[in-house]
Amino acid sequence: MEKRFLPIPKDHSDKVQDMRPIMLMEVLQKLWTGSISSALRCSSRNKVVVLFLNQHGYLPKRGTDTANLQLLNTLDISWDEQRSLYGCSLDMKKALDSVFKPLILLCWLRLGVPFSIAQWLVDLDNARYTIVRTPFALERWDLQGLAGV
Repeated sequence: MEKRFLPIPKDHSDKVQDMRPIMLMEVLQKLWTGSISSALRCSSRNKVVVLFLNQHGYLPKRGTDTANLQLLNTLDISWDEQRSLYGCSLDMKKALDSVFKPLILLCWLRLGVPFSIAQWLVDLDNARYTIVRTPFALERWDLQGLAGV
């Protein structure tokens, strides 16, 4: 199994540091992880909170648009009530690149996820290929398949 890494340039720049990394998952993997995420969200009723409702990523009908609306509403309320408002924004590069796999497993187990499912989630990236989608890689893929890449 492989994943496809699709670098999309920011502001028409060709520099590597100006690329947005988009990872394309295979459809079956996306379906399985989606159904597991849905089950985990449902389990939050049993006081096992996996994804908080104020989180905008990985939740249905939420994303950067809803996060921006929440920020704008907060700014409006602060302005109307003449209250001080402080904020902080962090841009961490490679923050999640080297998370220790046994630690991820322990975190899932602590949340009440059964061991077999937690292990499956952690192992999703083991023994897989990540292919950076470039014209060269596409040409090699067309000629020789996975072995060419």
